[in-house]
Amino acid sequence: MRKTIISIFTFVCIANASAQDHNILIDSLISIAIEFQETNIEYSIKLAKHAYKISEKNNDTKGMADNLFNIGLFMNYASKFDSAVVVLKKSFSLYKSLNDSSGISDVYINLGATYFQLGKTSLAEKYYQDALEYYILLKDTTGIALTLNNLGEIAQTRGNYSKALELYSMSANFEKQIGNYFGEAQSWINIGTIYSEKGYFTESNKYFFKALEYFSNTNDTRNSSIILANIGDNFRILRNFDEAERFIAKAIQTSEKNNDINELINAHIYFSKLLFDKKNIDSAEHHLFKALSLCVETNNNRFACDALMHRGNMLTEEGKYEEANEYLINAYEFALELQYNEAIKTISTQISNNFAALNKYEEALKYYKVATSISTYEQENAPIITKKEQLANDKNNNFIYSIIIGLAIGIFLILILSNLFFYKKMKHYKNLLENKKD
Repeated sequence: MRKTIISIFTFVCIANASAQDHNILIDSLISIAIEFQETNIEYSIKLAKHAYKISEKNNDTKGMADNLFNIGLFMNYASKFDSAVVVLKKSFSLYKSLNDSSGISDVYINLGATYFQLGKTSLAEKYYQDALEYYILLKDTTGIALTLNNLGEIAQTRGNYSKALELYSMSANFEKQIGNYFGEAQSWINIGTIYSEKGYFTESNKYFFKALEYFSNTNDTRNSSIILANIGDNFRILRNFDEAERFIAKAIQTSEKNNDINELINAHIYFSKLLFDKKNIDSAEHHLFKALSLCVETNNNRFACDALMHRGNMLTEEGKYEEANEYLINAYEFALELQYNEAIKTISTQISNNFAALNKYEEALKYYKVATSISTYEQENAPIITKKEQLANDKNNNFIYSIIIGLAIGIFLILILSNLFFYKKMKHYKNLLENKKD
């Protein structure tokens, strides 16, 4: 299961305050808004909107662009993603009219991060690439590091772990060069998520604890909650339930205190998984539906996919295959939109197994084909892939090569072999079903 990966937003104040009263007032409003963003985000949005009105009244185009930009960022913090897109695009238009390359690049990266939260991965990638081009021209090392990090998220979502690890490492190196230990620590979180997704949970926690130490020392509770949830879920998978509960419960508490909806959703999903593993079904459902409710309220498709997948898996464990597939198919549709390859493969496999258990072999075959057609990039990732996994990949490559030769021999032979293969597969499913009935 994919872990939470942070999207980095660049918050700015108006830097060119003059002696004029309205500029001084605007700077004061934005400074106060930033102070309240962790505890009262709605108040921050209200202050930023007031600052915008002052700029508009004084026909200050640059000030209007900056304040719209800040409103968009605060809306992101409040998980109002659709509204954030509208406001950020208005900011972009004003920066464009001023030919303000710095403003344009900052809007691009934040539009990318917003679309990523909405599950529009291709759009997110487009805006990240646009931002990177501007940052390179501006020789903005901080912007380059941020964009590389976010492009790493895209690669990780698509299952290209070697590319993601490369981008995260490049981002961390840039951050280290400019002395930005905050950014370097965020890269540690993302590297930790890759090791976790590949099943190296102890190695993953080494990076998480390293990042947690930094963010705890700097009193950054928002980033700490991200790490706490991920450490807890790693302990859950390692069957250390006491430690898992301690970390995830603290993540929920911290997220609620910060009014951080994204991480609160994620922590509720992880806590639901923990409770389900402990056979506390009612409490597991309670936390899961809390997460799903928040996903609906904030239009968060990324976490909705994870929550729906978990619900489908819960129902599958209970033998409620038809109901499980209703949730899993919804999760599958989200995963397709997100280009979330690891989830697509996992979900389609489970849907196929459930349809087979229901004797719906045609539907089972349809999703089985999807699961086996998902492209993976794991062969390239030498630092992560084990020898055992590499042998498995080599076997897959040999299989593909054999099929190519088979095509040369004739389509008819391939059809015969395919039918035999799927017949055996369906026979296997039937045997499983008969065993369950017995």
